Amino acid sequence: MNELFPDKLWNYKNFKMVEELQIAGEFIYDGISVLNQMNSIDQVSLLFSFLYHVSVGIERLQKIILVLFDNFDLESYKAFEESIITHSHVELNRRICKLTGTTTNTRQNDFLQVLTVFYKSERYYRFNLESHFSEERESVADFIKKYLSSEKIQYHFITRQMQVSGDVKELFGRIIGSLAKKYYGLVRKGCAKNNTFSYELLSGSKAERVFFSNYYKQSLQQQMVTEETVLKELLVFLRNTDKNDGLIKFIESIKPLDLDSALLNDYISDICKGIIPQPLIDEVEFQYEENAYSADRLNQINVIGNPNILFDWDLDPDVEE
Repeated sequence: MNELFPDKLWNYKNFKMVEELQIAGEFIYDGISVLNQMNSIDQVSLLFSFLYHVSVGIERLQKIILVLFDNFDLESYKAFEESIITHSHVELNRRICKLTGTTTNTRQNDFLQVLTVFYKSERYYRFNLESHFSEERESVADFIKKYLSSEKIQYHFITRQMQVSGDVKELFGRIIGSLAKKYYGLVRKGCAKNNTFSYELLSGSKAERVFFSNYYKQSLQQQMVTEETVLKELLVFLRNTDKNDGLIKFIESIKPLDLDSALLNDYISDICKGIIPQPLIDEVEFQYEENAYSADRLNQINVIGNPNILFDWDLDPDVEE
């Protein structure tokens, strides 16, 4: 039986942790995505979602490192498992630094404190009768005021709500990105220590974008900016290209809806943030009802973006049929 112990531990540190790494990266990416949907920190549901996703992602990433670096065995693994049943990002980071000999800077430590307080208590405040409204909003506002100069902090001219400006997004993008990259580097070192492959990431995944990005000052916000630019370039291509392959010919064969062109820029702004705007949904639904569009049009539209459909009918005359 003893001969099986090393394999059991190796499987735990390899196969389970590689899945955890993917999960951690997905949560961190989604948190940054939500941040980019925000205009003000008073958008409480979005602020909560941002903090929640980042909290979960960073916490799971921290626990992967502890699994890879702590010297537990099958005699002591239960005690180790109990020791990581915590939501204190600060304490987990303290253990990581002690085990690995690394350090985190003051700004990173303060952000981990924000996540710790949010995840351990602030996320439940609205269920407490005597609590204040949106405790997490105050924590985030205090953090922004500490690490952004006053001239870079913007407030709405009427409501005086603190705005989630480009500077605010860049602040969090750099902190979260630097933590994610630092921790991922420790994951790789832990894998070398255990001869595991827990550092591997699915190609093209959100986690790969988080841990493999190489932007200025490790800012994950720049990942969002790049993706927005790429989407806009695709729109420009579709509108102006003189190429005439199968997909483009198919799109051109469909009569467009009479959408309000004055709202296009607003629509594109939301779509770049990962939001299909409700006014656009309402407008499309209205035109479908007004024109009594049948299932034929839906079938046509649903073909676009289907990777199982071949549009290059010019290659074979029978394909068009």
